[in-house]
Amino acid sequence: MAFVLGRILEERFRQALLISHGSFTIFFTRPISAMMLGLVAIIIVFSLVMSIVKFRRTRQQVTA
Repeated sequence: MAFVLGRILEERFRQALLISHGSFTIFFTRPISAMMLGLVAIIIVFSLVMSIVKFRRTRQQVTA
């Protein structure tokens, strides 16, 4: 799936940068793109928090 969509996403990314004359602000000014970036940020933070919680649990079990 990544092989198929990767090429398409790369082409659309380049197209967006060409339309915006190389400015990355195009990815932050539209509401849908801001929402997707926010969702990605939430997923990353959630993943980091879960990793920390798991690490602390295993560390507590080893010391107990």
